[in-house]
Amino acid sequence: DYLYANSDFRILDRIQQTRIFMGHTHYPMLASYYDKTIFNPGSLGQPRDRINRPSFLVCDLDGEDHQFLRLPDQGGGHG
Repeated sequence: DYLYANSDFRILDRIQQTRIFMGHTHYPMLASYYDKTIFNPGSLGQPRDRINRPSFLVCDLDGEDHQFLRLPDQGGGHG
């Protein structure tokens, strides 16, 4: 299933992990659902959000730090 910020997250009830990394929607997302944190880095090749610049996520799992980053538009037809 695809999960977006406005999705019904109950599908995650059966997952025991507290940090969930997912993708394939091409939309960057950080969401919370009870004790779970859901990350989606977005897309380098085909961003589909309104910012329309390549996005990715850098995570330090030991320090529980994360940062969403964007690359400058290279004019290469992204999106």
